[in-house]
Amino acid sequence: MPSPWCPDAPARSHGRWWRDPAPSPPGLSLNGASGILSGTPTAAGTKSFKLKPVGAGGKSVTKQFSVKVSAAGAFAITTTSLAAATVGSAYSATLAATGTGATTWTLSAGKPPGPVLARTTGVISGTPTTQASAFFTVKLVRGGATTTQPLSITVAPGAGAVTITTTSLPSGTVGRA
Repeated sequence: MPSPWCPDAPARSHGRWWRDPAPSPPGLSLNGASGILSGTPTAAGTKSFKLKPVGAGGKSVTKQFSVKVSAAGAFAITTTSLAAATVGSAYSATLAATGTGATTWTLSAGKPPGPVLARTTGVISGTPTTQASAFFTVKLVRGGATTTQPLSITVAPGAGAVTITTTSLPSGTVGRA
């Protein structure tokens, strides 16, 4: 069963509110006295419309708004970045997504540097063995529908790691020390 939707009024008016000229998204209505758009959305999609509060003395302003309504059961991966890892240290990160239901997580491109992805939990865990930056794409499958999200993990050198910090060498001349 859909949930009612009612955001705070986008502005305050001492008079009346008007839609100018397009209708509200399907299933939502505008209260002309309070300026509150409310109701239960009946169709998925993005609907753009203008609201026009009319204040004392007939003064008004018009502003464009958009409301995105997702289909029931729709989902998205909400993890957009991952923490850095360190060579030789245990790493764990849990991917997150909207919605509910049985899920399968997989890699659709690339591979994390050392850690592995658990198919049923979305946990990336393991101990990286190499300093690197890895770019990969995770895929979530739920009820036959799929969504993907590009991610990356940067693996820093571990404690006691040997590194070269020199970025260039001076030029030399034949026969000169």
